[in-house]
Amino acid sequence: MTTPEGYEQSFATNALGTAGLTQRLMPALLAGAPSRVIIVSSGGMYTETLRLDDLQHASLQPWNGSAAYSRDKRRQVAMTEHLAAAMAGQGVGCYSMHPGWADTEGVRSSIPGFHKAFQDKLRDTQQGADTILWLALEPHMRNPGN
Repeated sequence: MTTPEGYEQSFATNALGTAGLTQRLMPALLAGAPSRVIIVSSGGMYTETLRLDDLQHASLQPWNGSAAYSRDKRRQVAMTEHLAAAMAGQGVGCYSMHPGWADTEGVRSSIPGFHKAFQDKLRDTQQGADTILWLALEPHMRNPGN
């Protein structure tokens, strides 16, 4: 599936959307420094390599939505590293994190075998949000570079 602009939908959502929103928020983040950007990745990123030669997943034939999602999440981590370097010394901390394997609809529907095998070990959604909230609220994390 593609967007009206012709981009593969997963790439548009997870890569272009993340980058576009962050870019649009950057004036406010700089004005409000110290501030932070938190990109939520996924454990799925560990299953794929960073593919700069196939940004829109043309090689995933037949289509594999889980692989596309995992590639996009791997790309978000790399984008966060690049953003952190670009923002160094400007008061904007940039963090990427994996919330842990949580029992969400996405896990249940996209990787049902994994869900079935590990459902008693998965975090609930509140536990999945705890690291995100810690990064957002912990005063120590206000200083970029920590």
